[in-house]
Amino acid sequence: MAPSHRARAALQCGLLLWASTAGATVALTGQVECADCDEVVVEVRGGAADGPVLDEARVLGRGPFRLRVADEAGEVHVFARRADVEEPEARGAAGNPLRVGLDPIDVGVIEIPELPPPEGWIAVAGEVRCRDCEGGVHVAIFGLGGPEVGVVRARRELAGPGPFRLHVPPGSGRQELWAWRTGEAPGAGAPYADNPLVIEDEDLEGLVVDLSPPRVTLSGTATCAGCQGPVRVELYGPEGFEDGPLLAGDEPLEGDAWSIELPAETGEVWLYATGFAFGEEVREAWPDNPLEVGQADVDGLDFALQPTPPDDWVTLSGEVRCGVCPRGLTVGLFGPGGPEEGRLSGRIELDAPGPFALATPPDQGQRMLWAWRAGEAPAAGVPCAQNPIQVGVEDVDGLEIDFGDAPLPPLQVRVSGAVLCSDCEAVAVAAFDAAEPVPAGRIVTQRLAAPGPFELELSAGLGRVWLFGWRDVEGEAPRYVGWAENPVVVGDEDVADVVVDLSPQAPDAGPAPDAGPEPDAAAEPDAGPAPDAGPEPDAAAELDAEPEPGPDAEPALDAGPVLDAGPMPDAGPMPDAGPAADAAPEQDAFVLPPHSHDDGCGCDANGGRPLPAALLLLLLLAYRRSR
Repeated sequence: MAPSHRARAALQCGLLLWASTAGATVALTGQVECADCDEVVVEVRGGAADGPVLDEARVLGRGPFRLRVADEAGEVHVFARRADVEEPEARGAAGNPLRVGLDPIDVGVIEIPELPPPEGWIAVAGEVRCRDCEGGVHVAIFGLGGPEVGVVRARRELAGPGPFRLHVPPGSGRQELWAWRTGEAPGAGAPYADNPLVIEDEDLEGLVVDLSPPRVTLSGTATCAGCQGPVRVELYGPEGFEDGPLLAGDEPLEGDAWSIELPAETGEVWLYATGFAFGEEVREAWPDNPLEVGQADVDGLDFALQPTPPDDWVTLSGEVRCGVCPRGLTVGLFGPGGPEEGRLSGRIELDAPGPFALATPPDQGQRMLWAWRAGEAPAAGVPCAQNPIQVGVEDVDGLEIDFGDAPLPPLQVRVSGAVLCSDCEAVAVAAFDAAEPVPAGRIVTQRLAAPGPFELELSAGLGRVWLFGWRDVEGEAPRYVGWAENPVVVGDEDVADVVVDLSPQAPDAGPAPDAGPEPDAAAEPDAGPAPDAGPEPDAAAELDAEPEPGPDAEPALDAGPVLDAGPMPDAGPMPDAGPAADAAPEQDAFVLPPHSHDDGCGCDANGGRPLPAALLLLLLLAYRRSR
């Protein structure tokens, strides 16, 4: 009898299921790493470490692999070795043995150990540098002709730019050293600048191969007559100031000269000089914008900003006399109290002693005019002979500020320490005038190619300064991070052990001001007095024996609703004689019914479980409102 339709369908399903499970395999995947390998063989062996090879895969240098074995293979071992070296001690291993089941296995990373160089071979060592490499790099020695026609003599892959060491036979003669990015062809890399090498019988050390793209320098000067604080020179992308990205120039200049590096062949850029004068930002565009950045440096890019004050501003003018002022001067206008207590409302920089004219808003009342030498704090300067000055609606002239022949402080104080960062490259650290906001009041700056120690030189007796560090990333605005002990008072002694941490978890400007010890987060609201007040109260004490909440305890109730609840009951401890007469009903209402005390509950055996004081007050207020 022919099978029914349902039986035939069941038979087909069974055959399909048997076919799908028969000969099932399991994948073993991972990554192989080898610094000096050309071709790598990854193999899986059944049973023991020297068992039969069940499957193998080939990888060029380093990279992922995938193997397959039967799901019934049981215990296996996975190894990786150089294609031309079969010695067991020269191979890398996974976390052997591995047990094959039904699920895929992630073997992880297998590292193949480096082979020691043959005895007598010559070392070629140095460093691969790269400003914009995001992954690994290769370094190799080729025969004459380089990557195009030369034979590879030695090669190594690095996880990133850094030191390298290659080995070649002595007397190899003229060879070429190259480096390139992982994933690119060797010919797309960069050669050693002094190729070819001549390899004889001595090691070659200190060779540098730079993979960074070539760069050009734009330079010039930038001055501003009447600006409050330094000037910035900014470079924007092809869309200009309105829409273009800021490529460089987010920091104020230290002096008049400026220079900015850009990658060669950047193309069109827009150049501006920016300052702050008369209460607003002043910006001047380079007259030949846009500037084409190609392969050559460009100098002579000079700016001279000359902002004019608003029509209603008044001018304070006069002369500064100074016998010893080699580094320029600053004239500033302060509120009452001068540099120590008054707020700086205007300033002008002078290259040398002589006439000055400082524009300022009218109707300010009494002000203090002060001058100080470059590198000194304002408080170390000299006041105007006519102080205080009445600033009204008329110009004031004939003002005199005289330093006489007072010498500069003979001492230089060193402020030293370290900039820390777990994920930084270039960093910077600077000292700022305590009377000026960041970044206008910068006194001195040191840039570091990498996090590490720094040392700043400041004039002795400079007074209060703020120390800040930041990541020195081209095209990004600084994120200033302050020293935890800011400000520091610079006197006549060096300041050491200054640590600025730019790591992601570091605070922006040091810890908050000391507010005393924090309250114990684990304390109960009615924890009572400090530990020296005696032993803690017995948990089975009567309700009226509970201690009064201590001064540091959190409030039991929100202070808002209490305002319309009428007068509060006496906040002190309840007397032993029992509650007040008008509180007797509330006290009875807040005691739980009697129950068995065999469970060791710690309750009052004469009544119920006494409630905590905070809950008692809450229920008391609810009861009063309901009446």
